[in-house]
Amino acid sequence: MRKDLETNIFPLTYFVDSDGKVLGSITGNQGLAAYENKFKELLGKDFK
Repeated sequence: MRKDLETNIFPLTYFVDSDGKVLGSITGNQGLAAYENKFKELLGKDFK
């Protein structure tokens, strides 16, 4: 798995759009705020 994903850091979360394009990722255990910030970054005003 490390070879396929090209990382040694887990957990690893990818944000993927409906076309399968990777929009971003979060590595490690960064907590809820990191996910909320990434959602806001990717979705902008549409995030609630």
